[in-house]
Amino acid sequence: MRTFSLISSLDPDFQASVSLSGFEKIYYNYGDSYKDIQDELQALLDANNRYKWDSAHEMGHKVLDEYGEGSSPDYSWTHKGTSTLMQKTIPGNVMPAQGEIDVMKYGKYRPDMYTRLVAADEDVQGLIWLSRIKFDD
Repeated sequence: MRTFSLISSLDPDFQASVSLSGFEKIYYNYGDSYKDIQDELQALLDANNRYKWDSAHEMGHKVLDEYGEGSSPDYSWTHKGTSTLMQKTIPGNVMPAQGEIDVMKYGKYRPDMYTRLVAADEDVQGLIWLSRIKFDD
């Protein structure tokens, strides 16, 4: 897997992380968080959480590209059917009110989502399969 550039941004305009081949970069968006929150500590916590989510999400695209839905890029780039290829959330997609939230899906933001984001079971299984780990049973 190609490496990602890690970029710290104090710019108040949100910088989008991306995993498109040749353009891999993950932003730490403190400036955007501070612009919205206006509290240094809360902005720092928000930026940290967003950075963790963006990192997992963008690297998750690489996993989905390799194994997901017959290796069709559409599966990854439409966020498992929750967005268009142009990265717009399909109207009506809502993050679940309770339980785990798939880190790869798009939906309406929920205040507690950072504490509930997980890699879906099938994605973890795909990652293990891609690693070619052999288990002695």
